[in-house]
Amino acid sequence: MRNPIYTTELASALCDEIATTTKGLKAICSMPGMPALTTVVRWLRSNDEFKQLYAQAKVMQQELEIEDLKDISDGSTDDDMIKVNRDKLKIHARMWLASKLAPKKYGDKLDVNHGGQADNPIITGITFNK
Repeated sequence: MRNPIYTTELASALCDEIATTTKGLKAICSMPGMPALTTVVRWLRSNDEFKQLYAQAKVMQQELEIEDLKDISDGSTDDDMIKVNRDKLKIHARMWLASKLAPKKYGDKLDVNHGGQADNPIITGITFNK
């Protein structure tokens, strides 16, 4: 088991890596000097300081993913149809991922109003003209 003991320095190094790359946690944890994935899971369950650092790092990582969307879409050309289709797939996958990881910010907005609002009143009865 690599680096099983929590230290602020190790936690900060891990969270800095998360915040500055779009690599997944499994890939980061396999890098030299990083804690094992099981260690990170244990820290998330038991350490409030780490939970907060990790959450902030994931928010930053999501922002990098969104920037990647822009870079991919801006770099697409019609010259190479295979590349364009691959880029469309990458964009779609990242948009889906963003909507699942941060639904309040990037998810689909549903209108759940069913009446009672100023612009959508509830009609309580039917009137007939005599």
